[in-house]
Parts: sequence; C-alpha cells; structure tokens
Amino acid sequence: MELKDLLRTSTWGVEHLLWSLGQGAKQTEGDVDEVPEESSDPPDSDAMDLYAGYRAQGLHFPDEVVTSLVLSLATKRFLILSGISGTGKTKIALGLARHLEIGPDREPADVAPPVNNESNVFIPLTAPKLQRARTTLDAATRETIDARLGLPERGPSKRFSVELGDGSDGHLRLNNLGFTDQSRQLYLLFFLKEVSTWLGDNAKPGDFLHLDLGEHDGADLRVDVVEGTPTEPATPAKRHAPVAVRSDWTDPRGLVGFFNPLTNSYVRTAVVELLLRAAEDPGRPYVVILDEMNLARVEYYFSDFLSALESDEPIGLMSPGLEEELLALGHDDIPAQLQIPPNVSFVGTVNVDETTQSFSPKFVGHALQKVA
Repeated sequence: MELKDLLRTSTWGVEHLLWSLGQGAKQTEGDVDEVPEESSDPPDSDAMDLYAGYRAQGLHFPDEVVTSLVLSLATKRFLILSGISGTGKTKIALGLARHLEIGPDREPADVAPPVNNESNVFIPLTAPKLQRARTTLDAATRETIDARLGLPERGPSKRFSVELGDGSDGHLRLNNLGFTDQSRQLYLLFFLKEVSTWLGDNAKPGDFLHLDLGEHDGADLRVDVVEGTPTEPATPAKRHAPVAVRSDWTDPRGLVGFFNPLTNSYVRTAVVELLLRAAEDPGRPYVVILDEMNLARVEYYFSDFLSALESDEPIGLMSPGLEEELLALGHDDIPAQLQIPPNVSFVGTVNVDETTQSFSPKFVGHALQKVA
C-alpha cells in the first residue's frame, strides 16, 4: 500500500513494476553467470509471449489489461469488454484470437486411408457421429453389408451382435428409414450403449470405424478402430469468428442459422461452422467475437448460448424430422442439437451510451466481467 500511494498508481501498476524489475534482475544474473549460445535457428512462434504477440500485431495495450483479459477468459468462457467507443475493445479481442492461432504447421498425412473390400468396411468418424452415436451408410457400404449380413426392409430395423476390439460384447442397430418419397433411402447405423461407451474411450474424430464382416464365433461382426492421421488444408481455416451483431436480431437465427424449406437445406452461419470445426479439433482454442452485442437485446438472441454455457446442454437447431431429411440428402454434419465444445470461448464488446440496449439484471447475473 505504501508503494502504491508513493507512486500514485493502481495495484496493477505496482505489480507490473515489480514484475518488470524481477525480469531485469533475471536478465542481469544471466549476463553475469553465463552467455547463451547463439543459434541460427529461427525463433519458435510458439515461444512468443502474449504481450510480445500483441506488439507484433501493432497493438499496444497495458500488460495488466491483457493479463486481466486472459485471466477472465480462463475463469469463464464468456467475457464482456465494456467501455466507450474507440477504446480498442474489438482490437484487443482480435489480437488475442489471432495470437492463439499461432503454432506449428501440421504436416499433411501421406498415408492413404483404409480401403473397403468384400469383408471389411471402414467408416470415417467425426465429432457429430461420435456425439450422436450413429452414422449414415453410403451406397458402397450398404452393398457390402447387404452381401454379408443383409439389410432391413424399408421401415424396420435390424440388430447385430458385435465383438469389440477389447474382447467385450456389444450391439449395433441398423435402421432403414422410410420416406414419403420412395426414391430416398436413409440407412442409419446406431452405436448402442456398449459400443458407444467403448468408442468414447478409444476413438477420436479422424479415426475409422472398422467393421470386420468375416466369420466370428458368437457374434455377427467384429468392431475395432483404425487410427487416422488428420490432415490440414493448404490454407488452414481461421479459429476465430468475428460477428457483427445487428440491431434487428430478435432470435438466435443470426448465430445458429435456420432451415430453409424452399431450398430444403440448412443455412449455416460462421458461428455454426466454427463450433463444428472446434468439435473436430479439441486440442486447440477457438474464439467467437460478438461485436457491438448490445445493439440488440442480448436476451433475445444469446439466451440459448448462456444456458448452454451454464448447463453444458446442447443448443437446438432443428426438429429431429428435419435432421433426417438432411441426412437423406447427404448433410451429415448438421445435427439437430449442437453442443458448445469446451475449447470455444465467447468475447463480446459493448458500448454504454444512448444508442444501445441496456442489460437486464438476469443477464448481468451471468458473471458479467468488465475489462476495458
């Protein structure tokens, strides 16, 4: 307290000063004790600290503000940056998101995926398939299964006993869904309880589900997992999504999209795309930036996300009937319910003036945090 009063600064200022003096002392001791060897290798981008990362982007914020931003997001995945217009709220959020994208490039896989034959089927696993414990079957896979085990008639389902990779037993159920349009066919293979639990412990997005349709004592088929090698596109997709909130938003469609009955397709948004990518890439952070989020009433368009973040329950996108229609059309990556992956954070910016909407006490109760 004496140092704080003497310097006429805040607690953050005192802590930053002490930290800077400590860093200087470490550097001085290092100069005296030993001289580091010179290296011709380029600096590792991962080694760049966050403060230097901001400066490398041409952004200059007090270190204590950046520290507060990071600590707040580490405490809770939803953060509000509040202040008057022009104070750099959007810039500091974008700076953090861009810095988090820095990392070593992942080499493309040079290993060919497994190939189906008359007694072996390999089905690529994705996060939605593992989460929903089911997968669709393409025409080639259906033909192979039909030749070995037979397919159910239109409407009913067929149950198969399986031997799992660890020697335990489980079951699969194959449904042939019937549509009014006879030209449509949709076969869904469900991973029942034992299989779903085993896959949750042994499989990840990018792996392949191997169905061994050969002869097995006491089981219709054998199931195991073939490890996949994820590949990176030539131009990696961004791991942050800036969203400009509009004043006419009265429901969550601006964030989660909607089903368009005219085109018989789901209109996806940047937020949905990012959430789907994040579920496939659980080891890296993703950030959604909601700019000017109080231009509309936050409770109208963001309440589903607040509830999902608090309860860890999924957000409803469409009715199950619509999901089956999309599955029949080959849209396997749009689930009826969308889970917010734990590696996704939300940062909102708000201006407090007469042109914006005020927050209700209920929204403020969701741990509204002010950084800038």
